[in-house]
Amino acid sequence: HAMAGDREKCLQAGMNDYVSKPISPRLFVETLRRWLPSGADALEDAPGLKGTVGESCSASSGQEREFASRVWDRSLLLERVLGDEALAEDVVAGFVSDMPERIAALEKAVAAGECTETANLSHALKGAAGSVSAEALMLVAKEMEKKSKEGDLDALRTILPAVMWEYERLKSALEKK
Repeated sequence: HAMAGDREKCLQAGMNDYVSKPISPRLFVETLRRWLPSGADALEDAPGLKGTVGESCSASSGQEREFASRVWDRSLLLERVLGDEALAEDVVAGFVSDMPERIAALEKAVAAGECTETANLSHALKGAAGSVSAEALMLVAKEMEKKSKEGDLDALRTILPAVMWEYERLKSALEKK
């Protein structure tokens, strides 16, 4: 979920390739195979990746719209942690324990009209939501980050309740798992 143009800037600066967060294990391995010397075929035998190298992992705007309707995608989370159920539980538990503080900080920053702080907090929330595959929350946080960078306080005041609503929907989905 990098900013538009980040990939190109990195490649122009001399990087060989670019993978944005949240990192898909399949895309990561695909990228490594492209650049590692021969003998890297052993990467295909990495736990949880057998038979997956070469599959496309790119997201289109159509997929973004589809993600927006998804509160939580457990199967995608498990894919990101290579099927490790215990790790998935730890990631979710850490996310849930951090959220009240994140929401409170966002509320405070928006109320104070602190666009830079709101952008930073929204960016962190977007990444955290992406790490647990909370697609709808991730997208609303992405919109909040964008409006923060534009200095649009009215939009931030409108988006904040949507962030809170998506978090409540996510909590409910996580409790049902």
